Amino acid sequence: ELHAFDRAALDLADPDALVAACRAVKPGLIVNAAAYTAVDKAESDEARAGAINGRAPGILAEQARRQGALLVHYSTDYVF
Repeated sequence: ELHAFDRAALDLADPDALVAACRAVKPGLIVNAAAYTAVDKAESDEARAGAINGRAPGILAEQARRQGALLVHYSTDYVF
């Protein structure tokens, strides 16, 4: 069964929403292909870019570990 979340359905900058989604779905595999990629805007919206590109993958990794799931995370060096 596949559960896909777009930015309207799941705000990656909201840690509580990430945890709740993982607990509700109980995934065996988490694929995170999302990122804050508006490079110029990231400089003025540093907190949101950091939350989405930094903290969210850590939260997903922790939820994967807790639930015995695998995490596949695609990343970019664009924002960093």
